[in-house]
Amino acid sequence: MFDHMKSEEASSAFTALTATITPSALIAAHRALEGEGNEILPRFVPVVDLVGLPLHILMRTMDRVYRQLQIGVPEPDLVFPLLEEVMIYQLLSAWPRDSGERVRDAAPSTVRPVQRACDYIEGNLSRKLLLHEIATAAGIGVRRLQTLFRADTGKTPVQFILERRLDRAHADLCASEPEASVAAIAARWGFTHMSDFSRRYRARFGETPSVALRRRG
Repeated sequence: MFDHMKSEEASSAFTALTATITPSALIAAHRALEGEGNEILPRFVPVVDLVGLPLHILMRTMDRVYRQLQIGVPEPDLVFPLLEEVMIYQLLSAWPRDSGERVRDAAPSTVRPVQRACDYIEGNLSRKLLLHEIATAAGIGVRRLQTLFRADTGKTPVQFILERRLDRAHADLCASEPEASVAAIAARWGFTHMSDFSRRYRARFGETPSVALRRRG
């Protein structure tokens, strides 16, 4: 495919970030994103310039997945599987299509599917959650879930999940004795990177987790 580029050379400052996604994973994600009956992948443009916000967001997600893999922690946090899944959905949505076909618009917003999604999230916050599971519980596809969720809550499903896990961690910190472990409480709700947890916690509650725990005493 790239025979015409054999003579090209990259500068010494060139860097690249690559990822491999199997066709079966792409097909499964496409079916989850668009709904049942979408087993055939569209044809994508093989090479594109990274212009436009959607492709930049895709690259930022790839970079974050890469950096979390480099950390090499024995137990990745519960956010990581969501990042992997979102990255594939972003690829399917943002990458230009060879045929020029347009992505189907979602149906108008309704409350019931979002409420079912929220109920499912609330009941499963302490374990790994994936968007296609939440969409299935809500009775819709992932693309519609994302559209309806943002319209009805002002947040993406991932943002909602992170906020509710932070809320659960906050409640546990406020109810625990001062000698309790912040790390253990954070891990209970899927946060294994303490610097990331502390940053998110402070942004949401205006104080560090350790301060919240000491106040209990």
